Amino acid sequence: MREYAEAIFKVRPRLEKLETKLDAMLDKMSMNRSSNTFELMTSVMGVIELKRMVVDMARAYDAMKNVLTEREAAVYEAKTAGKSDEAIAAELGVCRATVSKQRVSAQRKCEAVLCSLKKRGLDVTACKDAFAMAGMKIIMKKAA
Repeated sequence: MREYAEAIFKVRPRLEKLETKLDAMLDKMSMNRSSNTFELMTSVMGVIELKRMVVDMARAYDAMKNVLTEREAAVYEAKTAGKSDEAIAAELGVCRATVSKQRVSAQRKCEAVLCSLKKRGLDVTACKDAFAMAGMKIIMKKAA
């Protein structure tokens, strides 16, 4: 689950842009009168499914962010952006061990939230398609 939590934090800044692109695709499809009805409906359903995944990821992100303290969120977002513990510590004015503890605490909380969401029906693994649509090259491991 950690990989999924990190991926959602990485892709979050791109979700609005992706959602706008998907809306534009739906608008374009609705104006396309040259294709047959079956092809059009198949295309529309595919875009709607991707949009559902984007919305699910946004909800997962919000749920994870809500359980984190302000400092944990800052540390976790910086870590998923690729910063080292040392760089984060210098930026926040704390020691590296504090950053490490807050990162581990944030990871555990985020994993717990994703597990809870998965139990309530969120298909965490289906989000891979939305990651690909957002242009992210994330290798997703099997969820624990």
